[in-house]
Formats: sequence, C-alpha cells, structure tokens
Amino acid sequence: MADKVLRKLFLGFIHIHILHHAKARPIFGVWILEELKEYAGMLYPTSNGV
Repeated sequence: MADKVLRKLFLGFIHIHILHHAKARPIFGVWILEELKEYAGMLYPTSNGV
C-alpha cells in the first residue's frame, strides 16, 4: 500500500514538472525525456507498469 502511495506521489511530481514547462512554451516528447533524465530516480519508477 505504501508503495502505491509513493508511486502516485512521484508521478504527481513528474506531471507538475511537465506542466510547469508546458506553461512557459510548447514541449515535445524527446525534450521532456531529456529534461527528466536529470531526475533519473523519478523517471525509472514510472517505467514499471505504467
């Protein structure tokens, strides 16, 4: 149960980060992947079962 809560929390942070950038200018998949690589610990958990 705690794992699901942490996973949703991390996904929420990623969504907020993407929206933050999208507000400033149009964003594209490759660019946001490069941006999220700086947060590798956050990107890896989202690739498991999403």
